[in-house]
Amino acid sequence: MPDIGGPRFVIDRSLDEVVRVLNGAAIIVHDFDGVVSRWTSGCERLYGWTRDEAVGQIVHDLLATVFPQSLDSIRERVRASGAWHGELTHRHKDGHRIYVASRWTSPEQQGCFGSAIVETNNDISDLRTAQQGLLEREALLRSILDTAPESVIVINEHGAITSLSTTAEQLFGYEPGELDGQDVTILMPSQERQAHPGYIARYLATGERRIIGSRRIVTGQRKDGSTFPMELS
Repeated sequence: MPDIGGPRFVIDRSLDEVVRVLNGAAIIVHDFDGVVSRWTSGCERLYGWTRDEAVGQIVHDLLATVFPQSLDSIRERVRASGAWHGELTHRHKDGHRIYVASRWTSPEQQGCFGSAIVETNNDISDLRTAQQGLLEREALLRSILDTAPESVIVINEHGAITSLSTTAEQLFGYEPGELDGQDVTILMPSQERQAHPGYIARYLATGERRIIGSRRIVTGQRKDGSTFPMELS
């Protein structure tokens, strides 16, 4: 006869209540072997498999989970501390990838963590796609800067250097990465250095172009302090 008053019964009732109240969220309850016992409607929407299709399946096989570390180490972390969180890659029923921020918790039972894992997953696919697009654009910019025959310097609205071409580093006598985050006025002699922040502030406030969009001959300053004439655009 099952112990309907024992700790296991209480935990099962608690898990049922969690799934009932948070049915709209993507929550999977499975044991440490990955066998699914509860599957919310939020999971049905996120992954495409119905509750009847998912319950009894091994969740890591069903979702073709890609882990950031070994599954055994994650299980040990949950057994030891009762919780783990990280990013996982899952597979939708139709085959497309889903990136999730996942949190695993295990309810405590008689002073130790039990046999069930409550896995809560939040879809971050749009964020990952945006991040990947940003990385691709940065790689493209880097390839352009690395091969540009002219010296190219990219600054932000505060005048800090965010990227520059290899040719620019060589022109001004700096090592790769040495100018990252530096104020662009480091490349100017003192008489021009004082006026530059005002030009940027005026352009941002009014759109008036005194440097941007025009070509002119200015003086540059190398790392060793020597100066040279250059055409600035």
